[in-house]
Amino acid sequence: MPARTCAPLPSHEFDAVVAQLSESSEVYADLVRVLGRTGIRWGEARAILVRDFVEVPMPVLHVVRNQPEGTAAAKTPKSGRGRRVPLPDALVPVLRRFADGKRPDDLLLTRPGGGQLHRSMFVRQTGWSDVGRGRTLHDLRHTAACEWILRGVPLTTVQAWLGHGSIEITARYLHHLGDSAPRSALQLLNGGSAGHARPPRPAAG
Repeated sequence: MPARTCAPLPSHEFDAVVAQLSESSEVYADLVRVLGRTGIRWGEARAILVRDFVEVPMPVLHVVRNQPEGTAAAKTPKSGRGRRVPLPDALVPVLRRFADGKRPDDLLLTRPGGGQLHRSMFVRQTGWSDVGRGRTLHDLRHTAACEWILRGVPLTTVQAWLGHGSIEITARYLHHLGDSAPRSALQLLNGGSAGHARPPRPAAG
């Protein structure tokens, strides 16, 4: 993953893209929320079923199928094996909306009005070329990965969530992030949370 092919959206830009999409399509805005916070591939999103969304004992997506555009049937993910992607609390109601009224074997992530996702239709109906700020749909996967790393998720865990075959592939995100990831890690070591500096100690009296 050379740097030129990795163009994640910073958190504030990602939120702005979702907000702009919400003005024309809540469904597609929800879809981008899922892609940009789970790191699943477009082909995986097209093939996920309602029963792959599980809330107990913790909310996760089971990513066990992949159906790229132009293929007649789903197959195993690119890595050749399935994986589980934990879901942050903010995504649970989003996926509940997608699952509402559907049967367990129905497609979970569908376009407005129902039906399987199609890239060209999504790009056209959302005006993604402009709304997406120059990013591809695959950049939403990079967006999720970089967000996890900046929030302190261990690289081996990011590897598992993305379904990478080797840690070397995942480690390339560190090169892209420069010193942002080490700074976030240092803040965690100093007792703060990623992205938030620890307050200064009061002066001795």
